[in-house]
Amino acid sequence: MNYQYIILSKTDKSLKLKDISSEDIADVPMTIIKNNFIYNYCMTAHSTQGSSINDNITIFDYKFKHVNRNWLYVAVTRATDLNNVYFYNYKEDNDLYDNLINSYFQRKVLQYTKQDKEAKRSIDKDNFVNINWLESCINQTCRYCNTNLFIDIDSNDHIASNILQIDLITEKPITSKISSHVVAYAIVH
Repeated sequence: MNYQYIILSKTDKSLKLKDISSEDIADVPMTIIKNNFIYNYCMTAHSTQGSSINDNITIFDYKFKHVNRNWLYVAVTRATDLNNVYFYNYKEDNDLYDNLINSYFQRKVLQYTKQDKEAKRSIDKDNFVNINWLESCINQTCRYCNTNLFIDIDSNDHIASNILQIDLITEKPITSKISSHVVAYAIVH
């Protein structure tokens, strides 16, 4: 869970913080601040969903090929006044992202294949899970919790995704597109 604080005052040795939700006030030593706090320079569209922002907002990553209308709608509508919405102008390197995503999904396919072989499940070559099938799951919705399935790449080229292809209902192979269902799960790098 992310907690948010307002900095009320600063000394060389501590910050006086006010918890936004509880309104508790505490003097926190700088050693604790440096080791445990991340400054709130930016937030993701997912983390601000449900919030209203009365200040200017700048939207990054809107050119990413896996951004869809729903994500963009959530990002834009965080502002209470559309005149406060700005888009950061940048050049997207989709070839780099494609290569990183393909490599990520290739590792997943190999992992699923290994799991099926270890479990001695038969594999139907015509319905084998592949990179294209996994990519088609991006921006789909989890059938169990209705979470939007996403893949994201950070500035260090690490991939975060909540896409997990699994079949919890049958004992069919993990690698079967027919029997498998895509579900959301905790973010893994």
